[in-house]
Amino acid sequence: MTGSERIESLKEQLLKLGYRNYQLQDMYREVLGSCNLEDSSSDQRKALIETMEEYCSFAQRCLKNRK
Repeated sequence: MTGSERIESLKEQLLKLGYRNYQLQDMYREVLGSCNLEDSSSDQRKALIETMEEYCSFAQRCLKNRK
């Protein structure tokens, strides 16, 4: 799986976990400086993947604790 494919997969997971598109855009801007993946470096994409994985983990823990 390429970095872009992983980012897309994580985006889908985050949306299913309750995040909204504007929150994902804010995440992209925070890590990449913009919402444009095409202009990002491989290091920036890796950082975005790590950030998105952390958000997924956090959301899953929150949902688990609610049950």
